[in-house]
Amino acid sequence: EEVGDDWLKVLFCDDDPQHIDLVEALLHDDPLRHCVHPTRSAPRYFELTASGVNKGSALVRLKQLLDPPAQRVVAIGDYLNDIEMLIEADLAAAPCSALPQVQAHARIITLAHTQSAIADLVQQLAAYV
Repeated sequence: EEVGDDWLKVLFCDDDPQHIDLVEALLHDDPLRHCVHPTRSAPRYFELTASGVNKGSALVRLKQLLDPPAQRVVAIGDYLNDIEMLIEADLAAAPCSALPQVQAHARIITLAHTQSAIADLVQQLAAYV
């Protein structure tokens, strides 16, 4: 209630993911929940952005701003906060180390993020050109 109109993100962080689970559960029962977009960006991170503001909406806006327009937008993500972005991408990718829920939205699965996932994605993109 005390956060004004000019806020971007509230980030909760704790080394114990169970503490973050408790924060997330508190929001679930809060009557102001509809005013925010909640997401987990790692087991120990819980983020709140304004309702409708997420990586997916940012990608949609970026596609609108590009001049000349992009022929194809490729996105890669590995955690829950990336799902909306992968849905909005023309071609979605995820590392094999990504959460299964994220991989379900990917057409390309790359090497793990610790094994040059981006380089592997670029190499695999040659098949889509």
